[in-house]
Amino acid sequence: MQPVAAGCAIGAAATATVVLAGGSQMLAVHEVAEKIAASMKEENQKNFKENCLVITTRWVAYDPKADTPALAKALDAPLACTTFSLGESIHDGLKAYEEGHVKEGVGAGASIALANLIEKSDQKTLLDAIDRSYSSLVSPGDSA
Repeated sequence: MQPVAAGCAIGAAATATVVLAGGSQMLAVHEVAEKIAASMKEENQKNFKENCLVITTRWVAYDPKADTPALAKALDAPLACTTFSLGESIHDGLKAYEEGHVKEGVGAGASIALANLIEKSDQKTLLDAIDRSYSSLVSPGDSA
């Protein structure tokens, strides 16, 4: 998966901003892509460096056991994270993220960042939507 994702990132970075959604695995993809781009035309390397970044959640970015920022720094990879919180969720299962019991792993940080940037969705709007979705999953017959 990583070489394929790296190739897609290099190709897309030629004409657009590329967001690799995730933590350490996407940092690895970024590193693979950077090495591949470095072996290509100078333009490919320049486009990739200027147009590709990794976005994750703060649960991943601030996990002291993972130290994702140190990994990003060691790889010289641009890393950003959201400040989104599930602390006010109506679901204990979602609040567990805030207690450090759960990370994520489905590109949530990038999805939240892009929802905020593209749709101008704020913390409350996103949390309400997440709570509704979660409710429909845990009690499918009870949601409106």
